[in-house]
Amino acid sequence: MLIVPARGQMFGTEIDNITAAFSDEGILVPNGASVTHISLEDCGAEEDEATVALLDKYQAELATALNVIVGSIAEALNSSHAEASIAFPPNSDGSAGDGCILIADTEQVFCGCGVASCKQGAFVADAMRFAAAAADFSVTNAGSVRSELPSGEVSRGQLSKLLPFANELVLVKVSGAILKSMLSHSLTDHINRSDTSDHFISGRFLQCSSTLRWEWSFLRGVPIVKTVSVWERNADGCSSSETDPTSDARNATADHVCWRPLNETRVYSMVVDDFILGGGDEYTMLTGLGGVQLAISASDAAAAYLAAYATVVEIGEWANRTKQLPDVIEIEVGLLCQTFRVNDPEGNVSSLEREECDHFYHMLDLLNDKSDGFMDELLPDVKLVPAEAYIGCNDGLGPSAVANLSNQLPNMIAALGPTCSDDASDITNDAFRASASFDAVHIASISTAPSLANETAFPKLARLVTTDVSLTRGFAFLAERWKWTRVAVINDDSLWAREAGPAFALAHQASHLGISPRRHTPISPCISTVSFSRFYPGEHGGGGAESSD
Repeated sequence: MLIVPARGQMFGTEIDNITAAFSDEGILVPNGASVTHISLEDCGAEEDEATVALLDKYQAELATALNVIVGSIAEALNSSHAEASIAFPPNSDGSAGDGCILIADTEQVFCGCGVASCKQGAFVADAMRFAAAAADFSVTNAGSVRSELPSGEVSRGQLSKLLPFANELVLVKVSGAILKSMLSHSLTDHINRSDTSDHFISGRFLQCSSTLRWEWSFLRGVPIVKTVSVWERNADGCSSSETDPTSDARNATADHVCWRPLNETRVYSMVVDDFILGGGDEYTMLTGLGGVQLAISASDAAAAYLAAYATVVEIGEWANRTKQLPDVIEIEVGLLCQTFRVNDPEGNVSSLEREECDHFYHMLDLLNDKSDGFMDELLPDVKLVPAEAYIGCNDGLGPSAVANLSNQLPNMIAALGPTCSDDASDITNDAFRASASFDAVHIASISTAPSLANETAFPKLARLVTTDVSLTRGFAFLAERWKWTRVAVINDDSLWAREAGPAFALAHQASHLGISPRRHTPISPCISTVSFSRFYPGEHGGGGAESSD
């Protein structure tokens, strides 16, 4: 059996002689084949005149066909192709430049179709989408792009060099989730971009048509897809050109009305070649989907695309189709909760107190979602990473809760939650911070004890409510309005109660006597106070302690 191998792109300079054994049923016998490589570089056999004449005839016909001009392009398509991504230093402003990506850790820049949007890829993907007028977008792997094209007239032969593979194009239906999975897989080779070698071969990176734009960034050295937008040609204000329904997308700004966020549950129509559809370059998420065969190769589609224009073809804002965003920074945020999670076997759950902590989770989720329209410009390159610990309320669990959070979040910069005043005091006083190496900011939503305002004694404590000095003035005003001249103050021995009780007494006395509550005066006989030790936990409702804290 004589086989001309594709191995190593030998281009007819080598043949393989394969010996194989078959069973009586015509089945290849396992491990029964051998191969001998035969080089034709120094072949001394005489040429057959008839064969030479036939080959010359075919060569002339082929040359005529390949020299046919099929159209023109406005600019040279000269991005580095998939096998020539080389490391460079970044620009003077620290940017990577069009058609390149930046590895911030090593300050290296890699360019070419194998890592970023490129001119050839943009042209080919647009031509593929043009082959199916109903398609929403098209993608092609960078490995299919094999050369450059000069500006001006383009011949069929130049297209064959650009796209040498004869894979057939297919129109396939995919969900938004599958597309996002494809884009994520497209970035998998980028993980190794920070090594010390100068060259990389990456064939799986996807080049996209003008009707698809997506953004990505590195998170702890791993590339992740951030946002994906699809050009909705049927939306108001979009192009309705019969020749190219999506021509406006090429130069549209990112805020154009026709760009819509990818809907992961929606079904889109996409043009790919049968290499990708069959799982080539490990795009296994597409295998088994099937589709409509378009009976045209990418090279033929490019020829038809060029021929459809009366003037030169423009590729537009090709570099914006895939955009690298700054590396995502993870910020660890601890949550101090007064109750356990729902169904936690360690303890009972108070629905009210659980809701307070769940609100923090909800807000963090909203801030992490950069596409929901809620404060999307706040911390655009940050992902907030939460973890929680049970702290209770004035139960002496503050130090252990901080230790728990520190184990879960070794780089925690803030701990927040509805902590009671004793707990806030326990975990933010300078002595504890020094002994526990706890330097995170504590954001407390209900700690109202006045003494916590001392920033020297309690550094990095941010409270979201006013202190009891202001609250007790309001209570004193109500007592005066209702003409209460005799008031009994009953408080427990918590920090909040020990300070809130006397604060109210002073405010009430000042109101009763018509003097400023800021002036230190002895407690008036109209105030009677009783203090007691708390006999059960709870600052809120039911427990009767620190109800305003």
